[in-house]
Amino acid sequence: AAVPAFLFLPSGSVAGPALVFLRDGGAERDNDVETRATDLARAGYAVLVPSYGGPAVAEADPQVDPGEVQRVLDATRALSGHPRVIPSRIGILGTGHGGLVAMLAVMEAPKRFACVAQASGVVDVPRVASHVKIPVLLQHGWKDDVVEIGDAMYLGASLRRSGNSWARLKEYTLLGHDLWYWNNRVRYSADQVAQADWAWSDLLEFLDRHLRPRRPIGK
Repeated sequence: AAVPAFLFLPSGSVAGPALVFLRDGGAERDNDVETRATDLARAGYAVLVPSYGGPAVAEADPQVDPGEVQRVLDATRALSGHPRVIPSRIGILGTGHGGLVAMLAVMEAPKRFACVAQASGVVDVPRVASHVKIPVLLQHGWKDDVVEIGDAMYLGASLRRSGNSWARLKEYTLLGHDLWYWNNRVRYSADQVAQADWAWSDLLEFLDRHLRPRRPIGK
């Protein structure tokens, strides 16, 4: 099925790694998400931002419309066929509700994604932990007043107990919900912006480690 989406491509013409980027809620155009998608494209990733959500997805609603995950998988299938994309190097990432949908998409089609990352993610832990075996990055701010950081701690511990040795939780003392977008100097303090830049660097390092083709030593 066709899924409305925005595609951001890096410079050049060769195939490379790609990302499915899920905003919190999924249905509407979001300037913060588009700015970060542009940042990721500049870092060398093809980035697909699908409008995966239904009309009434609450920001922190743990319930998922059954169609959301399927729309994400349909969008991923289309992305994998793009000439600028290496199908085995697709990652998925999301914030808030988008983090939960990303995890559920990985559960549904584990071979389609090389890694998953979420910030401030809403997570139904019993449904996801034992099924996610690919590398996972969880990022959460201590000042998140929408999703408790304890949820991320519990998920990280559950993933590791289930045998996922790649799962990592990164905590940020000055940041709150949707921390990937706290780099705005008008809305946030200089210290918060600096920590947001640090969090973004952590995300880029994770993506680079798991999505870039490995080069032989000495090359």
